[in-house]
Amino acid sequence: MLNIKTKYNITCCVPSDLTLMTPFVLLEQEGWFEEEVDMLPKLAPANSIMMDIGANYGIYTLVLAKQAMQSGGRVISFEPNPKLHEYITASLQANQFMDYVTLRQEGMSCKDGQATFYIPKNPELASLFPVNNFKTDRVTVSLTTLDIFAKSLQVDEHVGLIKLDAEGAERDILAGGQDFFASHQPIVMFEIKHGDELNHGLAEDFIAMGYGLYRMLPELQLLEPVSLEDSLDAYQLNLFACPEREVKRLAQAGLLTQTPLTALDEPVLRDSKQYKSILSLELFTELSGLPIQLQTPLLHINAALDANVKPFERRAHAYYANKLLQSLPDELKGVDVTLAQARLYFLLGERNKSVATLQALIRQMDEAALKTCRWRIAPHYAFDQQPVNGDIIGWQRCAVYEALVHLVGFSSYFVSDLAFLNQVYAQPHHTLAMERRFALTLQRVLKVITQPESALSKQHLNGSIWQHINEIDSKS
Repeated sequence: MLNIKTKYNITCCVPSDLTLMTPFVLLEQEGWFEEEVDMLPKLAPANSIMMDIGANYGIYTLVLAKQAMQSGGRVISFEPNPKLHEYITASLQANQFMDYVTLRQEGMSCKDGQATFYIPKNPELASLFPVNNFKTDRVTVSLTTLDIFAKSLQVDEHVGLIKLDAEGAERDILAGGQDFFASHQPIVMFEIKHGDELNHGLAEDFIAMGYGLYRMLPELQLLEPVSLEDSLDAYQLNLFACPEREVKRLAQAGLLTQTPLTALDEPVLRDSKQYKSILSLELFTELSGLPIQLQTPLLHINAALDANVKPFERRAHAYYANKLLQSLPDELKGVDVTLAQARLYFLLGERNKSVATLQALIRQMDEAALKTCRWRIAPHYAFDQQPVNGDIIGWQRCAVYEALVHLVGFSSYFVSDLAFLNQVYAQPHHTLAMERRFALTLQRVLKVITQPESALSKQHLNGSIWQHINEIDSKS
């Protein structure tokens, strides 16, 4: 068993097998690839019950348990796969969360009873329905419903938050919880994609119950409204369903906005004379020395990337900055404008556009083009803290490469472009995260066992695991 430390200040106990998805991703990213895991605990009403339906190895259970320990409430997790319970229990013990979590070995559906549960090698894909294209084990599991579960609660207990990931059984779960939802009206985070298909039926079920649909903007940690009439970003995995009473609470807390982008008023800009440099954006000349058509969008970008500005204001600044950059005459456009647009697209939740922008840019991003830049900006916030060390061109090139690694694939477990990773790794400005990705991809693709070059420096959270990486199963 591996005890993997994460950036959430929790330890996850998982199998010692890097051919499995969860151990690979946790060691690679020191966290989970779904960025909603950071925000979900913040959404829970104080002292409420938080539910994890489809807990798997318990990553969401753990972050919710940490919230319960710090702010009150408790967690109830449902996981029908009996093989995963020893890992969840070990994680709860390792983090001293046992008093805050009730773990139930049951599945959820529209009726109680028993059913066959299909478990492939990666249990994240286990389902009550046959799993195509994978060899599976079959076990008989117990089922319950939300309405039956609700009868076990005390009169004064309230379920305020649910993470729902049941690999295709979500609509049945809602059907078995109509009285539960009418009474508790929890916020629900749910998978909008089942495989490659959008689960429009599930989203429509929530709308029929009076819920609004929202998506999370990762960099802003802000929920914004979505419509099923609009096409979702290709990388969108999860949505949030919020009842009206919780919408008001979250908006007051600055965690949600109800205003669509197209209805935003242009936000007030800082006085250009009071322009202050921030880590995320460095101008190579005074703002007043740039063409006037660039000054206003740069002021908006500066505010959009400033962590001291409120999230809903940053969103508005990003939107108007992007509009202005798109309307620039060709003679003012360049690599630096394209880089800024890529960052703004991601900040506004348009990850697919950010990827397309960077992929087009990288083909023309030679040293001569980089020398024309009037500012430096990382297309992804993960690179903001990386020092320049006097090499602006090398820093900017590496920032683009690493942004593509982060954005194109959720993990090297799914997208293993070893040639491109090798190119990134060769950059002197590469981050520790890229060292972990490169080492694990070498194992996954070429079966070459190696450590990050900084493995012994204790800069990684899991240095002790890396030092003994050759002892971990990595053969498929």
